[in-house]
Amino acid sequence: MSFYLPISFPLLKPQIGKLVKLKSLDLSYNFINGSIPNSFSDLRSLTSYNLAHNNLTGQIPVFLGGQLNLAVFNVSYNNLSGRVPDQLSSKFDPSVFIGNLDLCGYSHSTMSTASPVESQSHRRKTNTKNILLILGGVLIAVFLLVCCVLLCCSLKKEDNVKQ
Repeated sequence: MSFYLPISFPLLKPQIGKLVKLKSLDLSYNFINGSIPNSFSDLRSLTSYNLAHNNLTGQIPVFLGGQLNLAVFNVSYNNLSGRVPDQLSSKFDPSVFIGNLDLCGYSHSTMSTASPVESQSHRRKTNTKNILLILGGVLIAVFLLVCCVLLCCSLKKEDNVKQ
């Protein structure tokens, strides 16, 4: 069961932990301030947890790593700090943590600054550009070859006419 919560009241109040049957929580892009409350530890049925693009501060709570049902997790582009719990850093792609300059404990070197969807789109555009460049190069080479053949043929005709 999924709930859509109105944004007109402070969402990160301890009362949110009473929604123990909640499966999906997407509070991304809501300008939420403050830290991730401990009451979220009661949300054991969550399979999807998205707090990306807010203004969250503090550490990612260790209890989030122990939520076994969690399949989707994203806290990118906040102001979180501290070490990412090992259970989360080993389970999720580094892209779900980017945009938090003071976070550590996840692989910065393999992360992309784009979301997975943006990365796939960027890869398609890059592949299309590469194919067009190769095709353009082949067409130019064929054009130059045809020009050389025509030039050689015209020079031979001139030699034959002169003789």
